[in-house]
Amino acid sequence: MKIAKILFFTFIISIFSIGKSFALVSHCDDFEKKILNSQLRGLVIDTIEANGAALDVIINNIDTINAKDNTFEVDLELKTTWYIEELYPVIADTLFIEGSPAWCSFNREEWEKMQIGTVYTKIDNSIGLNRNLVHESYEVETSDMNDYYNEETTPYNERYLKVIYILKGKFLISNPYKLKSFPFDKQTLSIKILEDYLIGTDLFYDEYTNEKLKKFVDNNNILEWKITNSKIDYVENSEEERLAINISLDIEREYKYYIYKIIFPIFLILLVCWSIFWVDPLQLESKLTITIVCLLSLIAYNFVIDNDLPKQGYLTIIDYIILLSYLYAGTPNFLTIYCYRLAKAGKKNKANQIDRISRVFGPLSFGFLILLIVIAQVAGNPHTAAFLSAFK
Repeated sequence: MKIAKILFFTFIISIFSIGKSFALVSHCDDFEKKILNSQLRGLVIDTIEANGAALDVIINNIDTINAKDNTFEVDLELKTTWYIEELYPVIADTLFIEGSPAWCSFNREEWEKMQIGTVYTKIDNSIGLNRNLVHESYEVETSDMNDYYNEETTPYNERYLKVIYILKGKFLISNPYKLKSFPFDKQTLSIKILEDYLIGTDLFYDEYTNEKLKKFVDNNNILEWKITNSKIDYVENSEEERLAINISLDIEREYKYYIYKIIFPIFLILLVCWSIFWVDPLQLESKLTITIVCLLSLIAYNFVIDNDLPKQGYLTIIDYIILLSYLYAGTPNFLTIYCYRLAKAGKKNKANQIDRISRVFGPLSFGFLILLIVIAQVAGNPHTAAFLSAFK
């Protein structure tokens, strides 16, 4: 008996939901018909241009940062809201179902067909837009107050048609990177948003955008990076007099990977290389075998770094370390041959003296030069990780 009651109530709720859905579709069709028959089509653009539009930005995720291609991929949602007062008397009765406010959703083709103006927002530094990964829609509803207008010019008792243009999906963003301090670098990701010049209105960001941006920073980290700060502000657009909205994220590279997987192994290889000075100077073949194997191992690291970096006109910290390691892997070859010739000429004591100095001076001087390189590269460089700020 209980099961029968549950099934009965479930059936009733389903019928009610279907009825509401049909009513929603019907009133949206009525909305479109009234707009198409209205004499106000094409006359509301001036209102949109004068009053501007509010932008709400929601960053869901930043997937990939590609320093080699100067790009990053972001999954975000842009909600652009504007209000149209003239159309409210025409369509007010269609946006209520059984006395309750309702809303309608249209795709881009349906909206453009109605010709009541739109504010197209775009990401100015977006490249390679894939339409299959981006979705556009328009939502309309009634509004009896406008949080974005000035109280003195727009009383709260007025009613409007509220329009929300939604653009969401994955975007590939062009972004320059300063890699002089790599792998101890800090970068800034920028997303520049502006109106697409079809209306000519000004954009201003929603007051909640800052809160959502801070929430994203607090709850999200990017693979191989950590977010340290965020900012949203207005910037000049070089092509037009209107301002654009710029969202900036300061990020620092997770440098420990490069210390453990690149720098420390290089130093270890060089220690092995310079350990030949503990071997008898007359063991030429054995000593040269060790140094050559170490040099070839270091060359392999160059290909690892090349996969992460573009071909720049300057050297990064890791470039200097690798080049210096080549020098320190090659020098023992020449010293070994020189000491061998000294030993063969009966000057083995002098050869042993050179070995004793080299086995200590080599590793210590390498570490000292690395420290100097880091200090020289980060001095006055704002794109350096915070832990090296003492050397700036």
